[in-house]
Amino acid sequence: QLQHEEPLKLRLPPTTVPSQDLLPPMVTMSRIQGTCIVMGRLADGQVYCWLLNSARSQLISEVKLAICAGALATSDDGAWVCLTNKETGHVDVFMLDQAAHQQARLSYKKASQLVNKRPGHLAAQGLQDACLVAMVEEPPGAPAAPAPTHCIEVVSVSGLDGSFQTVYRVPIPSICTALNFCYKSTTCLLCSCAEGLQLVFNLYNSETSCAYDNPGVRSCSISTDMSMICSAEGNFFKVY
Repeated sequence: QLQHEEPLKLRLPPTTVPSQDLLPPMVTMSRIQGTCIVMGRLADGQVYCWLLNSARSQLISEVKLAICAGALATSDDGAWVCLTNKETGHVDVFMLDQAAHQQARLSYKKASQLVNKRPGHLAAQGLQDACLVAMVEEPPGAPAAPAPTHCIEVVSVSGLDGSFQTVYRVPIPSICTALNFCYKSTTCLLCSCAEGLQLVFNLYNSETSCAYDNPGVRSCSISTDMSMICSAEGNFFKVY
């Protein structure tokens, strides 16, 4: 139990982007023991990463990854970050500089760039020397495509030479509204669809599990043992 509070001394710059161009702010954090890495996308698309101590009470280091980003995803351990770079129209994949991290300094190296990819949703999960990047491309402003064209593409990115290749393609019945890898899993994906369908794909054995929710649910999460799903709608949560 905390006996007192201590400020993180974290300050964010003001945005100068017109209100019609602002994005919903996004925050995600690593889910491992020890020091914590927090990723944040501001409303104007700037992406920052912060390294906190093991108690999550003090800011140790900060780094800026992007000036104008769209979709953003991180691996469970925070060692991999992938984002849509709106300036270039590509997906940038970054990997943690482990030598700097051991010295309590946060630094990321660009591992690869997935050219001509404009995903509306991203998910990432790390392997030993590689990263799996799942994405669903939804061209902004385009009319809804026929159902067969909606597809999750999973790309394996090498941390050694930056090479990449598509390893899975998974068709989905409608527009994707959220995409996440399950906890510590490189084979299971949680996908939320526009009509309220929640899908869990096992990429390895091609099995699919589903749950039915209300249309328009955009925030959804699955428990670490994959036995429960929680979604947010309006001003309440649903667990099933």
